[in-house]
Amino acid sequence: MPGGASNPIYPTGMTGQNLSLAIICGRNGRYWRSARVLGERCILPGMNQMRGTSVSLWDDRRRSVSGIRIEWGPMATSVSKETIERRGSEKPNRVVSILLVDDDPGAIQLMGRILADVGKLLFATNGKDALRLARDSTPDLILLDAEMPGMSGFELLKMLKAESSLADVPVIFITSHIEAGFEVSALDMGAADFIAKPLRSSRVLARVRTQLRVKHLADELRRTATTDALTGVANRRQFDESLEREWLRAKRSGDPVSLLMIDVDHFKLYNDLYGHPKGDVCLRHVTQALLSTCKRPADLVARYGGEEFMILLPQTPRHGAQRMAQQVLDAVATFGIFHEDSQTTHYVSVSVGIGCFDDASACRTYGSHALLGASDLVRAADKALYSAKHAGRGQAKLRDIGDADTSEPATGAAP
Repeated sequence: MPGGASNPIYPTGMTGQNLSLAIICGRNGRYWRSARVLGERCILPGMNQMRGTSVSLWDDRRRSVSGIRIEWGPMATSVSKETIERRGSEKPNRVVSILLVDDDPGAIQLMGRILADVGKLLFATNGKDALRLARDSTPDLILLDAEMPGMSGFELLKMLKAESSLADVPVIFITSHIEAGFEVSALDMGAADFIAKPLRSSRVLARVRTQLRVKHLADELRRTATTDALTGVANRRQFDESLEREWLRAKRSGDPVSLLMIDVDHFKLYNDLYGHPKGDVCLRHVTQALLSTCKRPADLVARYGGEEFMILLPQTPRHGAQRMAQQVLDAVATFGIFHEDSQTTHYVSVSVGIGCFDDASACRTYGSHALLGASDLVRAADKALYSAKHAGRGQAKLRDIGDADTSEPATGAAP
């Protein structure tokens, strides 16, 4: 540290702007200075002393005035060959994210100094900003002051537990209360632990690391419970949850959503001819083909059951889904898995049913989409799949969500 300076974190009040300073730090970002904001620029005192570091700043105002984040780390300066080889052989560790919520800047400063080497730190000085930050990027752990003006810690905890994406995030209360009734009430609401004030670094570190270990184990168990053992993609449970979430988002935002239901043609004949072990290998190859077509993180491949798969396509209208279905047909064909008893071709093929909900859906035009649910999208894809198989297999058909319960014919995939 230059000049024997300490390592403080200053949650500086922003002159002329009601902004909070969200500080992100990692194992290498250990030299901190106070910051002065001029318009949208952030001036760091002593920057000429920060040799070998880069600074990136961005204004994080998306819905309302929220704050400026600061992040810096070592630049690619000259490094010895031994250092590069040692770093290359190290197993990368996932950086954990911790959200600190307290209306007292001094408490934020103290907790930040204690936890600087634990992971990435974000902070908020009120419940509203804390909830926004948590929604934007789900943290691994939240340290929450029980008593804050406006939205109290208890009210924020209740809101966090009410949201499915945040309900499993452990929350440690920071409080000066030592009454048993206070702790019981918070634990009943879902708090994971307590840290009493005044804060002691050893106690804070021990309890934070304990909760992070528990969270990691719970995440691994949850991942195992939502992953198909044979193919490694999402299982039926995860698909159902993701579909419901994306459907509600589509109804709320007006964005399109599409679904591909995929069935391996004549798979029973394949199993009867080559045996179930070869059948399992075949399903893994089909899974690889499906995954190769998904280019966006939001696209979800799931094994729906047996030889049936689903691809959930958020923010995708029918024309995009039809192109995606054709890519699926081509990707499976490219694998060239020989199938002597196939009545469609001498290679493994798939049939695809497309269910869609977009601006061209009649139900949206007439406002009847409010009566529909995620199951209607599945039913539309299922009927389209039936049409594709009835038409000879190895092809894709589309059905609008509004036609799930009608006799309207399904349409073919775009060329």
